[in-house]
Amino acid sequence: MEGIEEHKVAFQSNLRPEREIIEEALNWKPIDNTDDYRVENAYAYGGIALLDSAALSKMRSVGKEIVKEIGRKILSGHLNLTQISFPIRCMQANTALHNTLKGSLMSPLYLNKAAATSDPLERMKLVIVCSISSYIHTSTFLKPLNPILGETLHARLEDGGEMWAEQTSHHPPVSHFYIEGPNKNYVCHGYYNYTAKAGLNSVTITNVGKKVFQFPDGQIITHNLPNELFAGTFFGTMRHESLGVLVFTDNLNRYKAKVEFAFNKNLPSDYISGEITDVHGNKISEISGTYCGHIEIDGKRYWDARHIRPFRIDYDIILPSDSEIREDIVTLRRGLVDEAQAAKEALEVLQRHDRKLRGSKH
Repeated sequence: MEGIEEHKVAFQSNLRPEREIIEEALNWKPIDNTDDYRVENAYAYGGIALLDSAALSKMRSVGKEIVKEIGRKILSGHLNLTQISFPIRCMQANTALHNTLKGSLMSPLYLNKAAATSDPLERMKLVIVCSISSYIHTSTFLKPLNPILGETLHARLEDGGEMWAEQTSHHPPVSHFYIEGPNKNYVCHGYYNYTAKAGLNSVTITNVGKKVFQFPDGQIITHNLPNELFAGTFFGTMRHESLGVLVFTDNLNRYKAKVEFAFNKNLPSDYISGEITDVHGNKISEISGTYCGHIEIDGKRYWDARHIRPFRIDYDIILPSDSEIREDIVTLRRGLVDEAQAAKEALEVLQRHDRKLRGSKH
């Protein structure tokens, strides 16, 4: 099964008290495994492969329809796919706001552990692992629905943390988020902005944004976002890869970390290589592993997908602008594809009308 759907059971079955989640985080220690593990759907040459043949057939048929409608421009790479209306039958019953919050689904473990330590270097390591270990759980081949400008989302993490997101720009699409851990022992906020370009047999997503992690003692760690490649869109194995270089910065303690994807042509592209340096640029920690299975820092395994599962996120409705009550999402979750498509088109007409009234590109 693909992406988010693969881990749906894990989100729904892990019903434990908040205090138990926090206690587990405080007692967590690196894992003993030392093998070179990758998940079953990791592609031989790198990234996460789409193994669901039905989903693959559906997406490729929709892709062919779009190419026929738009022509050669989409294949030239000069068309911004964020401005194209996709049929809802090849989309997931979530918006980009849902995916924005899901990027923090490993927080109950790693950020509670980070908040409990007084060692700023150890905290930096935990933040790095918190971000990268989420990739296989947030990867999806089905396109999320575009949020309407001003659309919101509210959710809660298993440790009692609260999560908020809002669509703050339509073109370009920008989603802001804010997350508070239990008793504000950690805060995470930032934004996502992206462009998507199509090639002959791929889609490249360029992410522009950042995540900021704050702790009560004043330590602040920020990092950028990787780019994404969806290859095999029309033929071959369809796969999702994260590419580029992540840079983590702690200005207070003068630490900096760089994590490079696809660093070695002899290894699958999901393998990572990185280091943490001090104020003088000296390497003080080494990072290795793969976002498809395990991450090690200084020879200690901080994450292994076999042992650490994603945490549940519960969405609740607190505003009439909430994504959870969008008619297209509600009907799509009920399996009413035609009705969902009609609801989606009605929202798009309303959004174009509102944009015209504002007299602005935003």
